Amino acid sequence: MNFYEIERELLDLKHPYPEHKSLKNTFVCILKDESIKPYKLKEFIRLWLTEGVPYVFKDVPYLYERIRSYLASKLGIFPKNMFIIGSARIGYSLDPNCFPKNFGKNSDIDFTIVDDNLFKKLCKDFWGWKDDFENKKCIPKNYREKTYWKKNAKCVPKNIKRGFIDIYKIPACPCYKKRYEFTRIVPGLRELIKKYIGKEYSDKDLSFRIYKNWDSFFKQTELNLRYLGNKFIEVSSNE
Repeated sequence: MNFYEIERELLDLKHPYPEHKSLKNTFVCILKDESIKPYKLKEFIRLWLTEGVPYVFKDVPYLYERIRSYLASKLGIFPKNMFIIGSARIGYSLDPNCFPKNFGKNSDIDFTIVDDNLFKKLCKDFWGWKDDFENKKCIPKNYREKTYWKKNAKCVPKNIKRGFIDIYKIPACPCYKKRYEFTRIVPGLRELIKKYIGKEYSDKDLSFRIYKNWDSFFKQTELNLRYLGNKFIEVSSNE
């Protein structure tokens, strides 16, 4: 591996909020020789997606660190293992179907946590709920909720095998203890956000995805970004 050569496309990428065009060029550069230099995509993820102040808190960076302290205290996690991804991270979406939609008033704030202990507790809650749902001990309120529950009961086990779980896919009932803790934590988080950056941000959807470990996080994120990068390559080859 040649660590002494860095391509111009990578050197030109600004941190922490890269321009759309520059990001496209970077992804094409990263993926065109990924079999030779597989570490480049990890480098991008590490610096641009897990480090630095997210776009949503660019004007009040200390608020971001206070939020990490708050969540770490409430959830019993290490603050550095919590960060924000999505459009709230770099200012626009990296979703292949939405790129490069700007972060705006209707955008979510997506929190990511890497913690094995929290992951295991939420998995326990999920399996408990799934068993209750399938045995009609936990009844959905309506047909729409039943449809979502059936989908979650089927897809979440696949996500767990890949090392992550989304808390919104577990009903917020007191019997699912770790999941239910978030119903007490999130209102305080909203108040903290509202106090320092305004009411419009406190009304946003706050999502939480928990990863078992860093390896699981990188594998899933690499998978998502390769899909986006391959779309860039496809478009550039047709121009």
